[in-house]
Amino acid sequence: MTYSRSLVPNPTSFPICHIPDRFGRPGQSALGEVRLKKTHRTARVCSIVVLLLVTAAVRPASAQITTGNITGTVKDAQGGVVPGATVTLTDEARGTKHAPSITNETGSYTFPNVTAATYTVEVAMSGFKTSQRKGVPVSGGDRVSVPAIVLEVGGTAEAVT
Repeated sequence: MTYSRSLVPNPTSFPICHIPDRFGRPGQSALGEVRLKKTHRTARVCSIVVLLLVTAAVRPASAQITTGNITGTVKDAQGGVVPGATVTLTDEARGTKHAPSITNETGSYTFPNVTAATYTVEVAMSGFKTSQRKGVPVSGGDRVSVPAIVLEVGGTAEAVT
């Protein structure tokens, strides 16, 4: 085997492992083989540790959903949908109100990302009595579908519970 001082080595003159021997010449020395084995073992152990840490960090995150969604429909006494009605959501324990939702052309409304609690859904529209649905429970990750709320003809000062 010949050694040259060229900066670009001849690939056929080197063995698979390019670890220099104790004199700085290319080749495989016993010391280089031990270093190579330790390096591979350390890399393998580090990879396993990182994989375990990532797996452990991801598992608890799936159980941390703390909000739910409330959806429903508003109808009139004849069963027709009521677009444009104002729907208000109130937390029964705290008394806090969410921003009102307006029913769409199909009479549907949605309250996304609602914290876990028990709510009152109130629907109001001019020409109809105000209607309420109390005791709507929401837990984290729930998609609660409130049964259709029926509005009766009358003034908004009148209420139907």
